[in-house]
Amino acid sequence: MRKIWNRIALYLIIPLAIIGLLYWGAQIASEKYNSGELKPGQYLAEYTSTARNITAVSGEGITVPVTVRNTGSLSWSSEGEGAVFLSYHLTQSGEPIAGEGERTALPKILPSGGEATLDLKVLAPEQTGKYTLEVDMVCEGVTWFADQGAEPLKLPMEVSGE
Repeated sequence: MRKIWNRIALYLIIPLAIIGLLYWGAQIASEKYNSGELKPGQYLAEYTSTARNITAVSGEGITVPVTVRNTGSLSWSSEGEGAVFLSYHLTQSGEPIAGEGERTALPKILPSGGEATLDLKVLAPEQTGKYTLEVDMVCEGVTWFADQGAEPLKLPMEVSGE
């Protein structure tokens, strides 16, 4: 009878206990590192800038001063998995062009309620014209903050030839 109990413990109880511990550990890691579904209020930001009318030569790299305030519930870092960056999209007459903009790293970890001023790196398009620079934060591989309810900063931008 003792042999039967030893086998039950070895082949049933111990593996079930290990599976339970692994599951419980994964739940804790998921909550700590946010490796689950998106929750409302996690990825929110407010933006301001002293720049009003941005001008650039086609193909030129410029910087735009942007102050970003973390109004979400998570701290942000530009390092590691789920890194957060300041970036942008360009639109012309309301239509998106040129895909995603360059990434500008945060100078430090930005806690909820924290604020930082960055020089957003912007690459002007090759085609001249009037554009709107839509500044937004992005959590790489997760989401753009505008998709979670944050209002992007919209600045007029005029691109001229040389």
